[in-house]
Amino acid sequence: MIIYITIFIVLIFLLLAIGFFLLRQWTKKPDVDYVLKFIAKNPERASLFIKKNGHNIVRVQSDQLFPLASTVKIIIAIEFAQQAANKDINPAEKINIEDLSRFYIPGTDGGAHEAWLNEYGLINKQTVTLREIAKGMMSHSSNANTEFLMMHLGLDKINANLEKLLLTGHE
Repeated sequence: MIIYITIFIVLIFLLLAIGFFLLRQWTKKPDVDYVLKFIAKNPERASLFIKKNGHNIVRVQSDQLFPLASTVKIIIAIEFAQQAANKDINPAEKINIEDLSRFYIPGTDGGAHEAWLNEYGLINKQTVTLREIAKGMMSHSSNANTEFLMMHLGLDKINANLEKLLLTGHE
């Protein structure tokens, strides 16, 4: 009986120690210089504007217009739907997964592309449909799917659609 009590107490302390360790790891502060490091490494992809109490503190390319992240995917989805409705593309068309993979750059979408492939059981498939690619672009924000669709649908058609939708500028 004493052995069981001793084992129970040791297990409790072990669980508490593991819990404490995990809690400490979870509450560690993130790198406070992350934003500055990103801007230094990617000046062409970043802008920053900090204003405090009405005073400009930091301005780095703050007047530079950049495409809004992932909003382009909505425009591409609209173009996809229009081309499918006009029968310019066939949403059931099979695309070789190897061709799609050429657009994938590891570490650029937070794991979205792999998550899409895994969630829908596409990781071991040879082909996917255009519809599946469009769904992956919208549901998981896969950058590879976005880039592929931009090429497949035609950038000129996507840009022309922006004008039809009266979306010629953004800030």
